[in-house]
Amino acid sequence: MTDTLATDRIAQTEVTECTIDWCAKVYRNASLRDRQFSAYVEEYPLLYSGFWKDNSVIGPVQPEFSLLKANSSISAGLNLTFAVQRMNAKSLANFVVRALRSGNLTESSGDAGVPGETSSLSFGAAMLDQPSISFVADKIAVSLTNAIRGLTTEYTQQAEGQSFVTTQYIRVRWVWLILPSAVVFLGIVLLGATIYESRRASIAVGKSSPLALLFHPLEGWSDTELNDVGLGDMGKSAKAMSARLTVKDGQSWRISRTSIAA
Repeated sequence: MTDTLATDRIAQTEVTECTIDWCAKVYRNASLRDRQFSAYVEEYPLLYSGFWKDNSVIGPVQPEFSLLKANSSISAGLNLTFAVQRMNAKSLANFVVRALRSGNLTESSGDAGVPGETSSLSFGAAMLDQPSISFVADKIAVSLTNAIRGLTTEYTQQAEGQSFVTTQYIRVRWVWLILPSAVVFLGIVLLGATIYESRRASIAVGKSSPLALLFHPLEGWSDTELNDVGLGDMGKSAKAMSARLTVKDGQSWRISRTSIAA
């Protein structure tokens, strides 16, 4: 029974192997919007092909560089060989080794055998809180990539490129605003002139109200001219009629007939 349980536990165990290697990355269609960077990234593995020393440096220690060569599948026009200073590569490797050696241990303070407050950074505990080991390894690789891209040493060569920014331009054809502006302006002038003439002639403003026809009869037309019954006949006769509201005998108001200017 013990063997069976051991076999079941081994069968359920998940073993993950992660490696961190050098690679060349090509960023295509890179864009920055609302402080969010996005790009299509192409990765090409780099293989060690030798090293060389910088003989131009005068001193007891000459910098050494590792030569890394990309495979033949890299896009045309891009570099195939890369040089990495061995001191920087060694520092990154030591950092990764020290980080991965951290365990899920805690430190205690106080008297012997008496646990105290714990205060230590535990890489093992952080890995247990993550979705998977491969997720953590991917994040470590991204952090190392960002650190390498941010190096500012005399042996670092920054690749310069041309950035494109999308800008919106609005073209206004002001000539098309002349007609609506003129209509609005003339409407305001007509309204002002109507108000002025109405106040100067002391004419009550009835607008579209029919009350003026109920209280003030028409003058200047005979009964025969006002004998139209149909709505169509009234419309035709109204086109040839012109009237204004006037004061008769200084007291009563009448709608009097006036002549239409030709």
